[in-house]
Amino acid sequence: MRRIFHHDGDLIYFDAPAELLVFVFSEKDRQREPELIQRMHQDYEIIKNTLLKQLHMDYPPISVFGLEALKNLLQKEETDFYESEVIAASAAAQGFAVVRLKPSYARAHHFPFYVPAPAQQKTANEYAVAASKVLQGGVQSALLRNFADQMSQEGALPPQVL
Repeated sequence: MRRIFHHDGDLIYFDAPAELLVFVFSEKDRQREPELIQRMHQDYEIIKNTLLKQLHMDYPPISVFGLEALKNLLQKEETDFYESEVIAASAAAQGFAVVRLKPSYARAHHFPFYVPAPAQQKTANEYAVAASKVLQGGVQSALLRNFADQMSQEGALPPQVL
């Protein structure tokens, strides 16, 4: 007989290219969240400065409680990635160059991983104009809409690209 079970302990999920470091805590320890978050930050510094020093990690860890929450996080990541690929293809079809945003930056700001790049100046506003043109071309993307809106705000800085 085959049985499926879930690990009910702490674990770390790491995907370097995606800049995704997730500390997964047991659901039963949710009441200890402040203590666990503090421990996560301490452990992150140790991991960053020893085991993964050559990666020059410059993005914060994420914490979730339980494997279901990790699964949901990874599913959202996959959905955002597919949406980003559609944006990249649409932008390229309209003649725009496409740049890849720093994954942790894109995730933190709810931006797509790929965005159309302006031809000339690389100001935030020029990125907003390029994104708006791709949206006007028929792409339905909340991520790209949010990117265009944020880049068009007064004082916005250009996005962090790879």
